[in-house]
Amino acid sequence: MKALVFLLVVAVANARVYDRCELARILKNSGMDGYWGVGLADWVCLAKWESDYNTDATHHNTDGSTDYGIFQINSRWWCNNGYSRTSNACGISCSELLSPNLSVAIRCAKRVVRDPNGIRAWVAWRLHCQGRDLSSYIAGCGVGHPLVTPAQRALLLTAAMRALVFLLLVAVASAKVYERCELARALKAAGMDGYRGATLADWVCLSKWESSYNTQAINHNTDRSTDYGIFQINSKWWCNDGQTPGGKNACNINCEALLTDDIQAAITCAKRVVRDPNRLSAWVAWRNHCKGKDLTPYLAGCGL
Repeated sequence: MKALVFLLVVAVANARVYDRCELARILKNSGMDGYWGVGLADWVCLAKWESDYNTDATHHNTDGSTDYGIFQINSRWWCNNGYSRTSNACGISCSELLSPNLSVAIRCAKRVVRDPNGIRAWVAWRLHCQGRDLSSYIAGCGVGHPLVTPAQRALLLTAAMRALVFLLLVAVASAKVYERCELARALKAAGMDGYRGATLADWVCLSKWESSYNTQAINHNTDRSTDYGIFQINSKWWCNDGQTPGGKNACNINCEALLTDDIQAAITCAKRVVRDPNRLSAWVAWRNHCKGKDLTPYLAGCGL
């Protein structure tokens, strides 16, 4: 019955396809420019590639969930469509996301971006917007460009000093490259096998493709964040390196703790990451090299 009501509501929804600049102005007026560290051009790019600016866009996923509206917000985690299981973190009906009035969709998008994955929760943003020049998405829209204030300059200088201290600490860190079975045994002893549905082979495969089992691996990203350690944990969301703008530090640790040959801190933080809705999909290398594949070779001969 709930499903029938939902479908009736959707059927009468007044769909609208926004013009690029019109959407940019609405989002700016709604406080989306710079919200939780996300620029206005990021939001416009995201909406372009998720829905082509269409408020009535829907997409059915293989897990039984559905994405709704101009931001393609997912029913499994953020809204209730009346027939699929949901966490409904935005506390709304999915039909509200199909309205030409974007206020509910904007409010829910703000809720999504406050989670540790931030704007990376949207696959289209990662594929089409991340690390790219997005100036064309707001060009000619009269929405201006953010300025760096004196106070922000002072913060950037402080961050640079912290970064220098951090790099000195990294220079003396004790690095270790694990052997495959050695790592598998350490992870199993730490309770990673089956943790939040992730198998031991998943973790070993992830480590192989993220860091080649190297505890001191570092990767600098185009968004000025950095990935650290054997699991390549990101400084934007999970740890503090003193230099990443808008870092959330959801694991409540210094990033340098992820670079030691004792991987206990890295394991604890990886468990925190996988408790989030994206789980192992938070790691690009796992999605590209491990997801849906036969992972038995990663544990072969390890006696586990």
